[in-house]
Amino acid sequence: MPKMPAEKIRAHAEESARKREQAEFAAQNPRPLVVDAAAVQRRNKIAAQLLAYYEDLVALYLPEEALKRPPEEGWPYVNAERFAFLDKTDTVIDLYRHLPYISQDDEAEYKMFERAIAVDYTGKHFKRKHVWTQDGEMEPPQYYEQMDGEPTWPKRLDDPRHIAVLAQTFKSTDQYILLDTRDGKVAQVFPRDEEDSVSTDECETIQELIDSMKEGFRKLWILPVTPTDLLVARSTYLPDADVAQIKELFRKYGWFTAKYNKEACMCEIRKIWDAFWQK
Repeated sequence: MPKMPAEKIRAHAEESARKREQAEFAAQNPRPLVVDAAAVQRRNKIAAQLLAYYEDLVALYLPEEALKRPPEEGWPYVNAERFAFLDKTDTVIDLYRHLPYISQDDEAEYKMFERAIAVDYTGKHFKRKHVWTQDGEMEPPQYYEQMDGEPTWPKRLDDPRHIAVLAQTFKSTDQYILLDTRDGKVAQVFPRDEEDSVSTDECETIQELIDSMKEGFRKLWILPVTPTDLLVARSTYLPDADVAQIKELFRKYGWFTAKYNKEACMCEIRKIWDAFWQK
């Protein structure tokens, strides 16, 4: 294969650098997002509900530093230019701009429920997915590719521009928590590759979903053994005796009461978890 002349290589590199500079200038001087009053009201309600849920998770098992509260004007990094590659509406970007987040700035991958990790649109994990191609264009993260198959969430996924991705499993693409910004409806979506389709667990509102997730914690169906490891009590690989001991420790330390001692409880449970892996 003949080599590309040095002059063409240099010209290509200069053109790529120029495009990057233009894109960065646009990102630092973003256009205003156009969002109607009803969407702003819905956004504020969703953000407040998620913040309350995340604060509950901090009280139960997450470290304090994991919670990111948005500034009043929204996250400066999140704007129309930087997020244009996602091909979302201004309403979705505006929602991302004002949401609270569970930090994904390191490799900890804090869980919000079962395997689900809340997507941190301000975090290093997300930003690392923004890669430049040789032409200086932004490539979307792999986990935001449109799902194949006929969606069973009634026709909502036919136009993904309106769909906000709130959470998913990062190491696979087998669970999403999606919100339709047109009306605030929410669903957990589970792509099924073998059937080329998706299954869904639909909720009317984000609060309904939050209430169901909190119920899973309250009744100890979901067991946080570390901030990054949540076990489903009925299907965990831990011995039954260990599961029973973990549940008893949660009750002993006041699980889901004002007397709950997170530090002492999680320390004791971590010992059981570590001992299991040392066997």
